[in-house]
Amino acid sequence: MSVPPAGQFAPGAPTGGLTLGRYGASALIVDCYAVASMGKARAISDEERQLVEQLLVPLGEAAEPYVGQLADARARRNCDCGCPSVELIVSGEHPLGSVAGGLLSEGFARTHDGRPIGLLLWDSDGRLAHLELCPHEGDAPFGVSDLAEVSASISSWGQGRDR
Repeated sequence: MSVPPAGQFAPGAPTGGLTLGRYGASALIVDCYAVASMGKARAISDEERQLVEQLLVPLGEAAEPYVGQLADARARRNCDCGCPSVELIVSGEHPLGSVAGGLLSEGFARTHDGRPIGLLLWDSDGRLAHLELCPHEGDAPFGVSDLAEVSASISSWGQGRDR
């Protein structure tokens, strides 16, 4: 089974055996949003912070406000499917990012045992909002520390926005 590299998740595009409909990659995370805010807020882990930073790299200078928001970011588990997706909670003390509501970047990773994982980093009103990790096959549990070969790109959904 072939999974496309980051940047190629688009409506109707084949992605590791899944065909995304008119809602694109959002179809992969509907279940995660349905149970948002289900866990207790905690400090963001070093692995989560590093993954968010990797996903912000393609934004260039537009990433600076988001990187600043990571200084005191908190995370809350927001999915009961077993994936390590988290809601990101940032204080209002940091500058807002320029995307203001949407998919910041998308990425792709493989676990150390080769399983493909889709990565999505979301913004809400200029603040980091969600880090989604979507397995493309199987339902074996995995964690952020299990990821290898991470790549990221600016979301094709956000093209044309002021970054």
